[in-house]
This record gives sequence, C-alpha cells and structure tokens, in this order.
Amino acid sequence: MIPGVLNYQQVYERNGTGVCRLDASGHLLDCNDALAQLLGFETREELLATARLEYVNASDGELVLAALRDLGELRTIEAPLRRRDGSVAWVCQNATASTDASGHVVFDAVLMETSEQREAVQRFEHLSLHDPLTELPNRTLFLDRLTVALAAARRGQRRIAVLYVDLDYFSIVVRRWGQSIAERILKRVGVRLTEAVRVEDSVARISSDEFALLLTGFGDEETCAIIAQRVLDSIAQPFVFDGHEITLACSVGISVFPTDGADPDALLDNSREAMLRAKETGRNSYQFHRNAVSQRAFERALLVGGVRRALRNGEFVLHYQPEVDTRTGRIDCIEALLRWNHPEYGLVEPGRFLPAAEASYLSASIGEWVLAEACRQAREWEAIGLNGARIAINLSRQQLEKPHLIDDIDRIFREAGVSPSILQLEISERAIPDCDAMLDTLNELKAFGSHLAIDDFGTGRCSMLQMKSLPANTLKIDRGFIQNVPGSREDSAIVEAILTMANGLQRRVVAEGVETREQMTYLQQRKCNEMQGFLFGKPIPAKEMEDTIRFQH
Repeated sequence: MIPGVLNYQQVYERNGTGVCRLDASGHLLDCNDALAQLLGFETREELLATARLEYVNASDGELVLAALRDLGELRTIEAPLRRRDGSVAWVCQNATASTDASGHVVFDAVLMETSEQREAVQRFEHLSLHDPLTELPNRTLFLDRLTVALAAARRGQRRIAVLYVDLDYFSIVVRRWGQSIAERILKRVGVRLTEAVRVEDSVARISSDEFALLLTGFGDEETCAIIAQRVLDSIAQPFVFDGHEITLACSVGISVFPTDGADPDALLDNSREAMLRAKETGRNSYQFHRNAVSQRAFERALLVGGVRRALRNGEFVLHYQPEVDTRTGRIDCIEALLRWNHPEYGLVEPGRFLPAAEASYLSASIGEWVLAEACRQAREWEAIGLNGARIAINLSRQQLEKPHLIDDIDRIFREAGVSPSILQLEISERAIPDCDAMLDTLNELKAFGSHLAIDDFGTGRCSMLQMKSLPANTLKIDRGFIQNVPGSREDSAIVEAILTMANGLQRRVVAEGVETREQMTYLQQRKCNEMQGFLFGKPIPAKEMEDTIRFQH
C-alpha cells in the first residue's frame, strides 16, 4: 500500500461498489476488489499492475480527467471501460478531487456498472420501433419515416401516398385456426406486402391485422391504384399451413400528399378512413380518401358545432377511475376522464368528439375546463375529509403548446383553493412532438408541485436517451402492451423491458388496461404493483367514486 493512500478495501469491504484513487495523470494508486472483479480481474493487485483504467474510447478518459481538474468533481458520468477479456463494461462514475497526505492532487472515484440497464434500454428502443412478430417497423417508426418523406416531398414538390391495409374478417381466422396459425399468417402478410412495393417504399404493422405502406416518388395516382390492386391480389393468394389452404382478403385506403393531408397523423388517419369506406362498399377493394371528403367534412362540421355548444352549456362531465396499489388494495390516484352528456344521445366517449375538437383548436379550452372541474371536485372531497388520493388529469398537446400554460394552471389552482400536489398531470407520450423542445415546459410543470406522469408510455417518439431526462415521476404502460400478456411473448418482452428500464430510472410504474386476474398476477410477479383497469373499476360518476373512497376510509 502506498503511504498516505486511503485503504478502500477496508472502508468498503462490505460494499459491492467499485472504488479507486487516481493521480492527476490518471494512474491507478489504489482500488478495491469490487472494482477489480467488475473489470474481470481476480484481485485488486492484478488491476493495479495495469496502472490505469482502460477506456474503450481513450478520449473519454481524457475528458474525465480534464473535467476533474477544472471542476473538482463529476456526477453520474457514464462511459464504457474495457474488461480484462476485452469485453465492454458500461459504468456510471462519480469522482471528486482532493489532496493526499503529501499534498498531491488525487481523484477519488466510485464506479457502478450499468451494462444491464443499458442493454435493457437498447432492447426496449428496438422493440419500441419494430413489431416483434413481423420485424416490420411499427406505427412510431412509420410516422418518423413519413415525417422525413414529407420534408423531402416539400423540398422537391413531389407527392407521396399512404396505403392503409386491413385484413377482412381476420378475427374469424383467429377463432377457427388459433393464435399460432394467425401469427404465422401475419408474418407471411408482412413478407407479401414488402414484395408488393418498391425498394424505396416502406411497410409497417400498425396494429394486430392492420398495415401501412408509404409510397414515395410516384408519378400519378394511377401508380397508387396499381400497387393497391397488387396488394389485393397478393393477399388473395391462399396461405398454406400444414396442408390446409386459408384464403384471405383485405381492404385498402389511400391518402395522397398534399391533397389529403399535410402532416403524418393526418395522412395516416385519412388513409384509414378511406379503408373503412372500402369496407363499407363491399370489402376486398381500395378507396381513395377524396371520395369521402365531402361527407366527412359535413359530419365534422356538425360535431364541432355540438362541441362548442357543449362547452358553452355545461354538457361535459367527469367520470373517475382508480389506480390501485395491489399490495394494499388502496387507491393511490383517481384519473378524471371526460364524457359528453349529449342531450339526445346520452354519454358520448371522448374518442368520438375529441379529434374534431383538436382539429378546431377547442381541446385547449376543454382541457382548461377539465382542470378546473377536477380541482373543484378535489376541493369538495377534501372539505368532507376524503383526501389522500391524487386526481389525475390529461393535458392535451394544444395545452402544452400554450405560451401561458403555467400561469393558467396557477390561476385555476388559486381559484379552487387547492394545492398543486393534489393533482397528477398526465401527458401522453404521443402528444410530445419533440422531447427536447418540450423539456422546459415539463420541468416547469414538475417544479410547480404537481405529480407528473407520462401516459401511453411506449407509443410515442421520444428516444430512451431523451426519456431519461424527462422529469416524470410516473410512467404509465400503454394498455395496448398489457391486453395480450402473458399470452403474447412479444408484448410480454416489451412490458418486461419497460419495467427493467423504469426500475433503472427509478420511476414509478402504473400498468393501464388490466382486465384479468391473470394479467394482475403476471405484473405482480414482475414487481409492478400499481394498476388501473376494469378489473379494479370502470370509470364512474363523482358521487359513486365518493362512496368508493368513503368505503376505503
């Protein structure tokens, strides 16, 4: 032992974390056995004999030393180190500059291996961008590619098209032939669709039996029609499995930029509307979006007028659904869900009217009403002693983009006389167009004092590196990943990757859409104990939820 050097082995003999001391030039002066073992050495003496830590990228080590000299300390710096056998160990480093007994500058460092967490993040990033069954791009990656294609089309004044393909009566195939054969068919469908388009085009699986095709650089709409017919003919060819022939058909909808939409979501939504029109007209056919434009515009105009009236006349109501901690059975949070109490049709689900409200820039006003009503209800429950559970509300994309969002929220809280901590503000990952650009707004929301949750987690466009920096307390796993577990190994792999990543990021996790005890048991076995779904309660009016809370107390 070098005189004056701290004996880390004694100090940390019961600690599995690697520690070491370096001189000002980066030479190893001392280390403990845990660090030696992390880097593949049997003893600390063997590691010390190498004289220094070997960074995979030499520049990383130089930057660490330079930063320590300038700043005096470093916190949570992640970098890859080379093990004795040549493999890579990712480590998170914390280091501080000090002086030894001789007055020389030394650096004390703590190194914790993060290889497993990093592999989980990388695995999740791949799973989050590709359909695990067909290996095709999923909806998220398709929209990213569509965004890039749109930018190129605008620069070159070219047209692009989206074809939405839905397999007709596929549920009958599943019931008759079983899930295994159905999955094999979907794989073949992916191959056939890829063969039906050109090399420069893209194919994605959007949902269980729905696919999307992106066509670029075509001359006229006749080309789209030719490819659509090629898709119909390809899917109509029998699928042969174990000596059995299975015949399918499909419906195809087509939208074209710029006439049928100027952004990715609009083009995809409009192609799906055209596909539904193809189903209505007999299936096994294709339809262009423009054929349905006039009727859809008329229906939307009626709907927008109704939403404006509903906002003005107080026809909106909130229903409430609990998030439950299955370890205790207690309600930790109650999500407020919007309903339209239509004077003629009764309760209308938000999926039927919110798209029209967003298109008409009414969703921000509706969102402000939801926030005010949730605060009023929270205050009412607090006044009668029914406090303890947060109320969760969703912020729309239009609300997030408002320049004075924080001021509006602060005003509503003050008018209602409630603390910001009583609310959980939920933001759909799909509503975050750019994680980096939205970071300041999310930090302001978090600093405001409310709990912050990322809803529909796994369905948006934020990378895992960006997600690491988001100031969210909670990640809510999208119900689309939960509905098929544990039966689907693909969805199970995604759920387990999310849970591993969330644990590494120290985030609270809520599983949405839990409907069966089998799903609950599966999640509990993987240390996910907070859940929401019909198994624990459907959305109910405030009075019924009040009785539920009162029973819990």
